[in-house]
Amino acid sequence: MGTSGQRSRPAHLDALDPELLATLVQASVALISSADLKAALDHVLDLAVALLPADAYGVWRYFAVPEAWKLAAARNLSAEYMAQAFIFSPASDMPSAPVAIPDISISEECKPRLEIYRKEGIAAMLRIPMMLYGEDVGLMVFYYRRPHQFSEWEIGTAEHVTRMAAAALQVAERNLEQQRLRAEAELALSAANAWSWEIDPQTGAMQRSQDVAWAYGVSSRSIGTVPGALQNIHPDDRERVLEALAHLQPHLDNHMEYRVCLPDGSQRWLWSRGRVMPQTDGSLRIVGVSMDITERKRAEEAMRTAEQLAMLGRMAATVAHEINNPLEAVTNLIYLATDDTALSPQTRELLSHAEGELNRVGQIARQTLGFYRESTAPAPLRLAEVLEELLRTFEKKIASKNLSLERRYRVPGLMEGRRGEIRQVLGNLLANAIDASPQDATITLALHAVRHPKTQVPGLRILIADQGAGVPAQHRRRIFEPFFTTKQHVGTGLGLWVSRQIAAGHGGGISFRNLPGKGRGAVFSLFLPDRFVGPLRSTTGDRQVAAS
Repeated sequence: MGTSGQRSRPAHLDALDPELLATLVQASVALISSADLKAALDHVLDLAVALLPADAYGVWRYFAVPEAWKLAAARNLSAEYMAQAFIFSPASDMPSAPVAIPDISISEECKPRLEIYRKEGIAAMLRIPMMLYGEDVGLMVFYYRRPHQFSEWEIGTAEHVTRMAAAALQVAERNLEQQRLRAEAELALSAANAWSWEIDPQTGAMQRSQDVAWAYGVSSRSIGTVPGALQNIHPDDRERVLEALAHLQPHLDNHMEYRVCLPDGSQRWLWSRGRVMPQTDGSLRIVGVSMDITERKRAEEAMRTAEQLAMLGRMAATVAHEINNPLEAVTNLIYLATDDTALSPQTRELLSHAEGELNRVGQIARQTLGFYRESTAPAPLRLAEVLEELLRTFEKKIASKNLSLERRYRVPGLMEGRRGEIRQVLGNLLANAIDASPQDATITLALHAVRHPKTQVPGLRILIADQGAGVPAQHRRRIFEPFFTTKQHVGTGLGLWVSRQIAAGHGGGISFRNLPGKGRGAVFSLFLPDRFVGPLRSTTGDRQVAAS
C-alpha cells in the first residue's frame, strides 16, 4: 500500500533525462500561464516538439457550427492540409482513447482520406483525444513521414502532453471568455457614462477602467489618488465622501451621490457604489463603479421646476382674481379724487402717477407672473422714456444708496412692443443693478441702435451696468433658471427667468458678462428688434437668447 497523500510519477517519465525534464517544467509553466489562446497553442506545440520526435504536429479543435474538427495550430504541415476540415461525430467517430496508426496504407479507418494523407506525405500517426472534465475539447495528432511503431513510452508521453494542453487550452478559453465579458461590461459602462475603479487603501492609489478626465475637467494624473480626486469634489460633499469610504465593510455595498466642481465653475453629479474586497494575500482593496448622473439630476430638477411653476401658476391666477376687485376700487377712488378742483397741480400729478402704477400692478396681475400673455397689441414706444419712468419709480431706492446715474442714450429707442412687458423687463434689470451696487457707486444705462450679431436683425440694445461684485462663476449657468436666486430671504428667483421669457416673446434676448477686473461689476444686455416679430419658435431661439 502506498504512503497516504503521495502520488507516484508516471513510469514513462522515468526515462526522461534532466534536460528534457527541465524543458517539460518550463513548458508546463508557460502553458498554464498562457492568457492568450494562440500563445497556449504555440506552447502546446513547443512542448510536443521537445518531448516527441514526430515529423509534424497538429492541434485539432471541435467547432459546433458547422460540426467539424479543424486544425487550430500545426507544425510542419502545409497550408493546404491545414485548410482541410474533417467531419466527425463527437459521439461515435471521435476516439475516446489514444489511437496509434503505424501504417496508414493498411488502416481501414484511414482509407476515406488516404489520398489526402499521401499528398501531405503522412505515413503514420498517433491521435490523442483532448479531454477535460469528461468533455471533448480537441484532438492532438503526431504525424510521421514513415511507418512507425509506437512504444508505450511515446503513447504515455503524448497523453501527458495532451492532458497539459487540454488544461492550458481550457484556461486560455476561460481567459478569453473573461476578456469578452470584461469588454462587454466596459462597453455597457461606457454607454451609461460609467466606469469601474479600484483603490489601494494603503497607498491611496486609484485605478479606473477608463479615462475620466472629462468627468472631472482635469488631467487623469491629478485624480489618480484619493486625495487628488477629493480636491475636485464639492466642499459641501467632501466630508460625506470621506465618511462613506471610512465606513466601507467587506462584502457590504455602500453608495452615494456627490458633486464634482469643474474648472469652468460648472458642476457634475456623480453616483458611486463600492465595497471592500479582501485579496488572496490578505490585503484589502476598495472596488466599485461610478456613473455620471448629471443629466438625470437636471431632468429631476426640470421636473421639480415644472411642478413649482404649475403650482405658482395656480397661485398667481388666484392672486390675480382676488386682488382685481380691490385694485379697481382704488383706481376708482383715485379717479374721483382727481375731480376735486381744490387739488394743487403737484398733487394732481402725483395722483396721475399713482393711477399709472396701479394700472401696471393690474397688468402684472393679469399676466400672472408670465403665465398669461399681455393681451394688448404691440404698439410704438420709446425705450428712453420707459427707462426714465423707471428711474423716477426707483428714485428713493437710488437715493438711499447715494448712487450716481450715467446715461448714454444715443437714440430715443423707438420700437414696437408691449409696453407693460418691456417695462417689467427693464424694471427687473434695473432693480437687480441697484441691489448689487455698493454705497456711492455708479449705474450706467446705455441705449443704442444695433444689428443682431448672428441674425443681422435691426434692433436696439440696452445695457445696464453696475459696480457690484459681479456674478460668481458657479452661478453664471443658472441665473436664468426659475427659482434660482442669490438674494437670500428676499428673492424669488423668477425675475430674470420671466424677463428672458418676455424678451424671447419679442424676438429678442438677454445676456450678461462680468466687467474685467475683480469687483468691477456686471453688465446686462437686452436686445430687442425695433419691429415686433413675435416669440421665437425653435430651440435655436433659446440659444439666441443666451448669446444675444
